[in-house]
Amino acid sequence: MTDFTKIALSMALEDLMRKKPFSEITIQDIADRAGVNRQTFYYHFRNVYDLFSWSIERETGRFLKECEAGDFSLSQCLTFLILRIKKRRKVLINAYCSIDSKTFQHYARIILTPLSDAITKCKVRDSEISTENAEAIGSFVFNILSGYFYNWIEYGDSLDEAMVSKTIIFLERSLDAVVSYARMEKNYTR
Repeated sequence: MTDFTKIALSMALEDLMRKKPFSEITIQDIADRAGVNRQTFYYHFRNVYDLFSWSIERETGRFLKECEAGDFSLSQCLTFLILRIKKRRKVLINAYCSIDSKTFQHYARIILTPLSDAITKCKVRDSEISTENAEAIGSFVFNILSGYFYNWIEYGDSLDEAMVSKTIIFLERSLDAVVSYARMEKNYTR
């Protein structure tokens, strides 16, 4: 029953974020929308920010579990981000515009860090890439995801599917080249 209540609270928050700024949403608003009392909210979450973090972590975690079975690619990740942004653009814009930038960056990291870690892990798996190079590749992937995430939030209405497809292909090939280079560097430094 606990997850059901948390999900109901999460859905209530998302629904409210489509209608008013994040900074104006109260715990009472969320509790009323979810059909629970304030104490029930506090049983599960400390505050609205805690609920928002849980919602983001849950959705990102569900996506990663779906991808666990096979190889996890940059293409899959970027497609996930695009779909998430298209589906919840109003909610994300609301958060982006009404939460201070440092807090929004925290939420973006909740989404982007596990995604970039999964891509990096998949790309460097079974290779003799140094820890230092693997960390550099992880940083490279995180920065790619961050750049596109923020760009798509701001300009998501004008996402051209053909351009996005080309971009994904170019980025995937670039990442493959970076990983190849890191493998070669390892061989040259022996």
